[in-house]
Amino acid sequence: MLAHYGIRTGSRFYLASYDVTSEMLTASLQTITQAARRIITAIDDKFETLKDADEGSASPSIAA
Repeated sequence: MLAHYGIRTGSRFYLASYDVTSEMLTASLQTITQAARRIITAIDDKFETLKDADEGSASPSIAA
């Protein structure tokens, strides 16, 4: 998911540290993909809302 935003991580072996096998990962892939899509959509929607609000104001600000 971080790669979607151009963020590189150094934790290649994150799942291995939890003894996740390829079979376990494959079984969970659909759930992981759906969750990542929902999170990315929510972030992108919020960004667009903030960007639109920012374009209408005199001074830029980012608020939650």
